Amino acid sequence: LVDFSQQSITINLVSSSNYIVKNTASQLGSKVITSLIGLVTRKLLTTYLGPAGFGDYIFLLTYAGIFGGIADWGTISISVREASKNLKDRSQIFGSAIIGRLVLSIVACLVALIFSPLILKNNFSVSLVTLSCFLIIVMALKASFGIVFETLLQMHRWVVVDVVASLSTLALFFLAVTLKL
Repeated sequence: LVDFSQQSITINLVSSSNYIVKNTASQLGSKVITSLIGLVTRKLLTTYLGPAGFGDYIFLLTYAGIFGGIADWGTISISVREASKNLKDRSQIFGSAIIGRLVLSIVACLVALIFSPLILKNNFSVSLVTLSCFLIIVMALKASFGIVFETLLQMHRWVVVDVVASLSTLALFFLAVTLKL
């Protein structure tokens, strides 16, 4: 967008404005779609699970969120910053971020499983805690793709990842409900 060659500066404001509008509209569209998926999920789960079961669902989401912080560990900001600065090493940085986040999410799952008897006090089965671990991994993968698309300024591609992650979460919980976990 900015050309510094031969001591002249050319800024193509029209194309950069279109680019910004496209990415902003994509993010807005993603929020609308994932919010609608979330509303449908909550409506179906409250109807199917009832108040007590839905409370358990929210508790497991919160439990997964606590350990999901281990899977993040500040890697998003660091990865975006480093990949933006080091254009030659982007692929390696992206690969390291994705693998690192997956390893951290597996560690987070192990910690969640180890501490579940102490924290949950036998209110939840191991299968439900395992389900929350899958949620940790899905969210880590979602954020890993977010690193790539944010760095490349291709947020319109992020919409697909965001929607797929939301639908995966919906499918995961309905699988648990139908299997009576």
